[in-house]
Amino acid sequence: MIRKRSILVTERPGNPATEAPPAEQGPEPGKTGAAAHLAEAVNALTGQLQQASRAPGNVSRAELADMVINDFDLWRWLNREAGPKTGALPDEDEPSSMDRLKSLKLRTVKRWRSDDDGREVKRIEFFFLVEDILHDTDGASRSAWIGEKSPFTDAASSSTGFNAAMNALKAGVLEPDEAGRIRPGDELTRPEAETMLRNLAAHLESRSIL
Repeated sequence: MIRKRSILVTERPGNPATEAPPAEQGPEPGKTGAAAHLAEAVNALTGQLQQASRAPGNVSRAELADMVINDFDLWRWLNREAGPKTGALPDEDEPSSMDRLKSLKLRTVKRWRSDDDGREVKRIEFFFLVEDILHDTDGASRSAWIGEKSPFTDAASSSTGFNAAMNALKAGVLEPDEAGRIRPGDELTRPEAETMLRNLAAHLESRSIL
């Protein structure tokens, strides 16, 4: 009888004995630290990979490097003409697009940290990169346009960013929208990058640079 009453007690709704056994709960606290760190690392890596490959989303620095070096094949000329400026590539069979781009010693890219390859590119940052390429290939000035009347409704003519945008405009790389805006602070999207890099390649080709 005592055993039967004990069974009834253990099966009574609400009794702690009906809750999950300690053996099932015990591992959870132990998993939390390691599992959380692992999940964070996996999520961060997944996010970077998705960011680098997504379209038509924003462009990361790593994706932009791949577009400049591979998709539009600017590497074959930039590498040939860079001369002494070209740094040593990593000792590996196939250097990454970012390694190749950094070896060119372009002013904008020299400021990029290696742990920021997944960072999204601002449009103004892209204008500076275009100016670097135009400066090294076409002799574009880094200051000639400063102080001139701005054709843009959202960019003052007193900054080096304005000069970079003007160089991109004059080379046919950049085209303001209907309101005259170039949105320098916005993130660069893949379609925008493709269009402007295609325009840049066409300009270089027209100047017999490619």
